[in-house]
Amino acid sequence: NAFVLTAGAPLRRGEEAYISYGDKGNDALLQLFGFVEASNPHDSFLAVGLPEHVAAVARDSFRGGGGEAEGGGGVGAATLTTVIFAFMRECGPQK
Repeated sequence: NAFVLTAGAPLRRGEEAYISYGDKGNDALLQLFGFVEASNPHDSFLAVGLPEHVAAVARDSFRGGGGEAEGGGGVGAATLTTVIFAFMRECGPQK
């Protein structure tokens, strides 16, 4: 096994060489190279299962009977959807 580093241009003696890991998020950097960057502009958050989790938390938060359409004390689907999307906007990627 070998690791080969090739310079894109000639280097002078003592000149520092830099390695580019490419446009990778912190998940890929950690898995491939063992480190993460605190302010990585290529980082992203994959929300697998987040909408379902938020819906479950919101339902549990608004317990108290059926929805408005059912005559219970809970919230209707339209209100629940509004709460979920508001939460997702707040937790979404920071630009």
